Amino acid sequence: MNEDEMLIGKFSNIFIKLIVGIMSNDLKDIKHYLSSDLINRYQSMIDNNIANHEIRCLDEPNVKQINIEKRENEDDFEVIHINLVSRYMDYYIDSDTMEYKRGNNSSRVEISHDLIFKKRIDALNNNNVIKCPSCGSNLDPNNSGYCNYCGVINSAEKYDYVLYEVTNL
Repeated sequence: MNEDEMLIGKFSNIFIKLIVGIMSNDLKDIKHYLSSDLINRYQSMIDNNIANHEIRCLDEPNVKQINIEKRENEDDFEVIHINLVSRYMDYYIDSDTMEYKRGNNSSRVEISHDLIFKKRIDALNNNNVIKCPSCGSNLDPNNSGYCNYCGVINSAEKYDYVLYEVTNL
């Protein structure tokens, strides 16, 4: 498998994890791969859904197509622009009664998303041991970034790609 194929698999997985985080009203398993702006955007969406007693359902998600559109260096980052076409049913249910409220719950919609990933040029190689900056314990860089010892969520920013932009979600 070449580097582009590995990146496409990684980026598809991050996108699906974001969808699951939105549906579960919990970004814990994806936060380490999101920029602080995206964390704030999607946490605000989740908080609004909770306040309105709603759950956004993005059922049967899949990535139909994903392409690397452009690579560039910007300041201290390698920047990768992605076009991703996803399919899912997009609807809301009442969180108290679990009854349908609005949206499309009978067929998948197909949506094109533009994603921007950035990785620090001086990022550590993923083969290195990643330590929690809070307590020093080993972290699994491919897992949630959540430290099992101290509970802190550590950003992937120092060693991997981070998602900085998503359109149409």
